[in-house]
Amino acid sequence: MPEQKKETLVQRQKRTKPLIEDAINQSLDGDMKNNALNLVAYVRENNIKFRWGGTTNTWKARFKGRAFCFIRVDTEHTEINAWHAAVNLPHFREYENYIISEGLQDEIFENLNHCNCPHKCGEGPEINMAFGKEITRCGGFKFGLNYYSSGEPDKAMVERMKWLLDLEIKARKGLLFAT
Repeated sequence: MPEQKKETLVQRQKRTKPLIEDAINQSLDGDMKNNALNLVAYVRENNIKFRWGGTTNTWKARFKGRAFCFIRVDTEHTEINAWHAAVNLPHFREYENYIISEGLQDEIFENLNHCNCPHKCGEGPEINMAFGKEITRCGGFKFGLNYYSSGEPDKAMVERMKWLLDLEIKARKGLLFAT
C-alpha cells in the first residue's frame, strides 16, 4: 500500500477556506490578537468580506472591485507568532493633501511598501512622488500605495490603517474631501 502524504497547512486551507478570525484566535494572543481582530472587525463593519488569499494564513479583502487590504498571520517564518497587514490606497492622490494637513505624511511614507528591484515589474501609471518625496522603485504602483506594517502592528498603527481605509472607502465612493 502506497504511503499517504501528510496534508500541508496550505493544502488544508485551500480545501477548507478558513475564516481569518479562526487563524488569529488560534495563532495570536494578548494585544497582538486584539489588534488583529480590531482591524478585521473594522473591515467587516464596512460590509467588506475577507477571502482566503491562496497562500498559508493569508487573507485578502476587495472593495469596489479592487484590492483593499491584506492580512497575514505568520506562524511559520518567525520564532514567535506575528501578523502583518497592508492597506491598498489607489486613490491616495484624492486625499494626499488631507494626510499632509494632519502631519502624517512622514509616518505613512516610511511605511509604504514598494518594490526596489531594478526591473520594470509593475503595471499601470508610474508614481514617482508621494507626500512630496521621491519614490525610487520599479514599474509603479499598479493599484496605488500600500501602507504596510513592518512587524507587528500595534494599536496606534491599526487605528492609522483604519483611518486610511476610511479615507479610501470615501474616495472609492466618489465623496469629496475638504483639504
